[in-house]
Amino acid sequence: MIRRALERNAYSQAGVLRGYAQGQFVGSYYAVFNVEYRMPLLDVDRGIGFAPFFMRSVVLIGLTDWGYAWCGRLRRKSFVGSVGASLIFAP
Repeated sequence: MIRRALERNAYSQAGVLRGYAQGQFVGSYYAVFNVEYRMPLLDVDRGIGFAPFFMRSVVLIGLTDWGYAWCGRLRRKSFVGSVGASLIFAP
C-alpha cells in the first residue's frame, strides 16, 4: 500500500481532479488538495421484508478538489478547482 502511494503520478486516480477529464493536466509535477465532508442523512440499517435488498444508510457528501500539473516553474494562477456534492445509498 505504501509502495502504491509512492508510485502515484499525474495519470493515476490520485492525481485526478473531479469534474475534469483524466489526463487533461499533464506535467512532471502535480499537487492535489481534496476535502470531503460526509453527512449521514438516514440510518436505515435493514431490508424490506423478504426482498434480497438491504440498505444501511444514505449519505450526502460535499466535496472540493484543487490542483494542477506543471513542468518547470509553478504559477499560483495555474491552479484549478471544482466543488460538488454526491448522494450515496450504502448497501
